[in-house]
Amino acid sequence: AIVGPFPVDDPTSGGRKWIVLKLTRVQPAGQMSIDEARRDLRKNMQQLYSYRRLLDSLRKDTYVSIRM
Repeated sequence: AIVGPFPVDDPTSGGRKWIVLKLTRVQPAGQMSIDEARRDLRKNMQQLYSYRRLLDSLRKDTYVSIRM
């Protein structure tokens, strides 16, 4: 199911951000096993690293000139 867009306050900028959410899985509340936590953490860190590499390569390949 896709939810949104809906606004949320951004405390860092003092403005608002708009969120669109795609719900991919529903899991009942409860304790997470240590193996599940490790797997989820590893997956999240791999995604963050991939995003960081992509952004770094885009910054390297993009020329921006600011003139006043």
